[in-house]
Amino acid sequence: MLYQTHCRACHQNNGKGDGTRFPPLTRSDWVTGDKDRLIRLMLEGLTGPIEVDGKPYNSAMPHFAYLTDPQITDVLNFIRTAFGNAADSLSTADVTRMRDEVKKAQRR
Repeated sequence: MLYQTHCRACHQNNGKGDGTRFPPLTRSDWVTGDKDRLIRLMLEGLTGPIEVDGKPYNSAMPHFAYLTDPQITDVLNFIRTAFGNAADSLSTADVTRMRDEVKKAQRR
């Protein structure tokens, strides 16, 4: 499973993170909110401070742009519906569209 390979080390088997450096995927608007922001996070990674469930985090998340669009779709749909989350699914077309937008922005 993609989650086990790429996400578990930081976000843990239960999706609750480690409580200090890596944020939880549970009760996180980063996971259940804006699909485009979540896809962009997977494609570009994230560095700098964020807040999840009222708690600050300031760690780096690597990009996963090397994964295929179907793989990113699968892992994101998994975390959007696992760990007590109940968010709408996203499509591979959503990921492809966002990947194209990221590539265009990087060329500027």
